[in-house]
Amino acid sequence: MHKNTTLLISLGVLLLLIAGTWWAGSPSETSIVGYDLLELSDTTKISRIEMISDENSVILSKVNDKWLVNDKYKVDRSIRNFLVGVLKLVRVKREVGPSQLAEVKQWMASGRKVIISGEQGVLAEFTATGNPSKTESYFNLAGESKVYQVELPGYPNYVSGIFEFTENQWRNRLLFSSDWRSIQSLTIDYADDQKKDVTIAFDKTTLKVAELPEADTLVLENYIQQYESFFTNEFISQGQIPVYDSLMDATPVATIRLRDIDSAKNTELDVYPGPTDQPYVLLKDEAGNYSVCDAGRVRSLLISLDDLRPEK
Repeated sequence: MHKNTTLLISLGVLLLLIAGTWWAGSPSETSIVGYDLLELSDTTKISRIEMISDENSVILSKVNDKWLVNDKYKVDRSIRNFLVGVLKLVRVKREVGPSQLAEVKQWMASGRKVIISGEQGVLAEFTATGNPSKTESYFNLAGESKVYQVELPGYPNYVSGIFEFTENQWRNRLLFSSDWRSIQSLTIDYADDQKKDVTIAFDKTTLKVAELPEADTLVLENYIQQYESFFTNEFISQGQIPVYDSLMDATPVATIRLRDIDSAKNTELDVYPGPTDQPYVLLKDEAGNYSVCDAGRVRSLLISLDDLRPEK
């Protein structure tokens, strides 16, 4: 779950690096350091990225100008941009020497085979791996015996890690993308009968709170603003994080239902209880997809009528 946050920060670093330039040409004994191994300076030609291993295979493909992961889910744009930055900026740090080559090739055996393709065919093919402590990254071009330690100049983190992401980690994490002008109705339906449900709906010219003759305008505006761009932390599958498995059969504590002018943005989200010793809350969308999200951000969505009453 921390990988996505790290990547969003790292993406900003990469955007700064893109502004710089490095010499690229045919490698030689004296020029191998800094060599552009993949030669993918024009990443706009890429339409398919395959990352294959025995345990986990992921295919990103561009379909009708939209990127999908394994032909099922929308791809997280920020992480895809990070990957494109890696492909464009990765450089050779050194060629692996004879004394270390056998060990690195053992690591290569469990690495990710990466195939980058465009309309004209394969643009690059290589295997990516790293040392056991994930502090060094290594690439081996298809059909070649040489192995290179690679890096992003100015970027200290593990380069090969991006190729090890699972299907869930590649998915678009956006849950809500509606605003004051587009929301038609928003309901917080609490399972506890002691808590009153909250319904906010568009009424002629503005959003109003049902059962309240008047609402605190500032509180309501700040509350609605959260729905403009609300991301979950990570989608998960059963068994991925065992502490959440039992909750998948529990009764949700609340259900959030949002209806937008754009029906494609209509969303229904179940919120599950606890666990109290974990920083994340379990969520389920109307398609049955589970995810985990920061408990504090989820709590801010579960507003009450008392929260919306104007101060006396």
